[in-house]
Amino acid sequence: FPGSNAFILITCMQVTSGVGRLVFGKIADFQFVNRVYMQQCAFVVMGIVTACIPFSASFEGLIAICLILGICDGVFVCLLGPIAFDIVGPMEASQAIGFMLGGFSLPLTVGPPIAGLLYDKLHSYEVAFVAAGVPPILGAIVMCFIPRVKQSYPAVTETQTFASISMLDVHLASSSRSAQLNQLNQQNGINGHPGTTSELEVVRIVELLDPADQEDGKLLDSQNNDIKHRLRSASKSSNEEEQSEKDSDSLLDKENVS
Repeated sequence: FPGSNAFILITCMQVTSGVGRLVFGKIADFQFVNRVYMQQCAFVVMGIVTACIPFSASFEGLIAICLILGICDGVFVCLLGPIAFDIVGPMEASQAIGFMLGGFSLPLTVGPPIAGLLYDKLHSYEVAFVAAGVPPILGAIVMCFIPRVKQSYPAVTETQTFASISMLDVHLASSSRSAQLNQLNQQNGINGHPGTTSELEVVRIVELLDPADQEDGKLLDSQNNDIKHRLRSASKSSNEEEQSEKDSDSLLDKENVS
């Protein structure tokens, strides 16, 4: 369609992609919605619509196709993080998303040159578009092997929590908790294990913006557990030494009697 403005297609796709992220991101927060199924539906529709691009008989048909593609793209993007969060948990979610984005880079880099080579050989983009519709459908089929996991509601990640906290808050909380742990260590007579709190640990397991958490000099649960474990270990070793001394004394008494 040489007389049409091609930028309209990209504009339509981006608009519906933005709307799709907002709408389907909210829908994904409902407990009766399975996010993996929603992602699979988006992939299947995306693959079918992409393969139909060469067969559009009018420019208006291409506009409709781009609108649908934008919605599918919005669903895909907004569910990428929550699905990774549900499958691998909050601690490994960032790594999982990083691996997925790294995996995307290869086909996104190789795809355009392959499409260009097909056009040079066949003088048509029909095969390229039909071939481009296959990977999303295959991806939807592969997602059937994802194990059923418990979804978190709403679909939030620790990345969002971290982004709402300034680094100054993190630093102050880290310094305060380290001082509290050192004080508790001194009170319990524990030496050689200075209490430290990493900034990553603070962000991971405590709500920095919760003022109630700062009351009464509360420590992190993990730090409390660590102190209790060391106290139990010290007490256990002390009891074992006392028992060993008693056993040796009893043996000496028996030898003296004999």
